[in-house]
Amino acid sequence: RPSQATILVDLAKDAPLFHDAEGTGYATIPINGHSEHHKIRSRPFKDWLTRLFYTVEGKVPGNQGLQDAINLIDGRSRFDGPEQQVFLRVAENDTKLYLDLCDKQWRAVEIDATGWRIVNKPPVVFIRKTGMLPLPDPVPTGNLSALWDFINIRSADERLLTSAWLLAALRPRGPYPALCVQGEQGSAKSTTARLLRSLIDPHTVMLRTTPRDERDLVISAANSHIVAFDNLSGVQNWLSDALCRLATGGGFATRQLYTDADELLIDVVRPAVLNGIDDIAGRGDLIDRAIILNLASIPEEERQTEVELWQRFEKVRPSILGALLSAASAALANISSVHLEKLPRMADFAVWATAGELALGAESPGDFMNAYKAARETAVEDGLEGNLMYVALQALGDSRRGEHWEGKPTELHTVLTGYLNDDQLEYFPSARTLRNHIKRLAPGLRQTGLVVKADARKNGVRTISLDWVRKTSALSALNSQEPVNHAGSVSADVGKIIGTEYRDIGTKYQNIGTDSADSADVVPIKKTTSALNKPVNHAGSSGFSADSADKKPTQSSEVTEADLIEKYGAVYDGIPTRQILELA
Repeated sequence: RPSQATILVDLAKDAPLFHDAEGTGYATIPINGHSEHHKIRSRPFKDWLTRLFYTVEGKVPGNQGLQDAINLIDGRSRFDGPEQQVFLRVAENDTKLYLDLCDKQWRAVEIDATGWRIVNKPPVVFIRKTGMLPLPDPVPTGNLSALWDFINIRSADERLLTSAWLLAALRPRGPYPALCVQGEQGSAKSTTARLLRSLIDPHTVMLRTTPRDERDLVISAANSHIVAFDNLSGVQNWLSDALCRLATGGGFATRQLYTDADELLIDVVRPAVLNGIDDIAGRGDLIDRAIILNLASIPEEERQTEVELWQRFEKVRPSILGALLSAASAALANISSVHLEKLPRMADFAVWATAGELALGAESPGDFMNAYKAARETAVEDGLEGNLMYVALQALGDSRRGEHWEGKPTELHTVLTGYLNDDQLEYFPSARTLRNHIKRLAPGLRQTGLVVKADARKNGVRTISLDWVRKTSALSALNSQEPVNHAGSVSADVGKIIGTEYRDIGTKYQNIGTDSADSADVVPIKKTTSALNKPVNHAGSSGFSADSADKKPTQSSEVTEADLIEKYGAVYDGIPTRQILELA
């Protein structure tokens, strides 16, 4: 009589076997009229095999016989079965997308450029993990605008960006910007995160606590399509780096449990939702890969119970899901015609969102990129505001009035000690620490007008160069100075600001005027502009009028654009006065 292991292997002979890219063995098994895909070493496959044995033999197989059969079947899947790609919740096959409904029939939604439909046997291999919940059958007549009745996002731009994040989450490949939901207490941050996740990847544990280490993060990402973390209070450096890799794709390595030598390698990219009161994405590299939503506190008269909210939401969730699927179909139809002049860091995300922007509620083409660019700039600037190094570098630039600085990292470390107290200096104990920190800030600094070159070499010596190429508006800078001396002309301090060298526009200006202490009128003059190289008549000048001695002094000490236009003209050597002031 054959052994139990032999009988078990024979019973499983009709189940197709295959393995994934990591060599994990799977079997496709028939259950109640549909097919399911399970790991061979998983509990569902063992239960299925045990049931088959009991049906034929009338008894339960022994543990040893079952384990021997599993070992043999798993070996066949790895060495005899084909390699196939497996998907979690969302999949892609040629030009079509698939969304696993996670129902008992293992149905999925198929999306292409012509529309979407529910299919009973999707041509892709979906696997399921513990905790995954089913989605409702989508409704084709849905409207995405219904979502904003439940989510505390009021800005049109933030709504468009949130919809774009959801659209991106319908694809199995990234990049995916991290969605950072922040706001004060009572702004429904956690509820917002749960609602958004429930539209694509509902789970028994919708929000997790902050991962303790990279292994925790990897396990979360390996077991769900969307990872969501609740009540983050800042993000530690290691978590920021890991979330960046999770957003754009990158390998994670950790030790296998119960072994000293084997390493677990996982290459995973996932959409992430983070929420917290503080600025979550503090470091520039994560900020550059994030969409940041700032929620306002909900007025007391608008608050409602969670039970009431979810009861109302469940009624419209099928239609909202249908609207998202229709937007994905539109994106598939339009993506080949999308051509962006300048690609941002998350380029694939930007192209995909642009392809579907009109179906997401944008009023006109280009609205998404305008909103995305503005949000990224704001996020970078906000992230720099509280950064000690940024504050110190800006103070250095102000003290030098924008003059170029170059030197060794040790020299810059010494210079910046004058702008940081002892406690702050502890964050930058060495020149190397300072240099690495500045390199990390470089993209954000460049956006604010400070160009940093931290890897330059001069005569074989590593140097850092700083160029402050853009300053605060000249109007605000002028108005922050001492009042204008109307008895004479512009104050010397004001003159210093106006007479700065403007590197942005590539032209140099010179100061002209008399040596009189009360007549320090300073005018930006391009040296080659003969029309403006005429001497200025300071006699009797008042306010900003250099050539009209009989004009009355201005009544306010604030300098207006009109004053400067009257002085220098609306256009100065081909450059609009307004632009010159902004560059100042």
